[in-house]
Amino acid sequence: MASELLLDKLHAIKLRFEELGQQITDPIVISDVKRYIKLNKEYHNLGPLIESYHAYKNVVSNLAEAREIIQNEK
Repeated sequence: MASELLLDKLHAIKLRFEELGQQITDPIVISDVKRYIKLNKEYHNLGPLIESYHAYKNVVSNLAEAREIIQNEK
């Protein structure tokens, strides 16, 4: 249950990361240097967290698969 809550929060952060990725390629944002720098900084700060999110999600998935295999073998 706690891992689901964590995954939900991390998913929301991933959506923000993707949104930022789209915004920093928008010509209007690029022309506003202050906004571009702010969004780009936030985007790059979220990068390591997103990498960890993907790794964590992979581990949770692998764990669920392993539990399923163990249950089916009995």
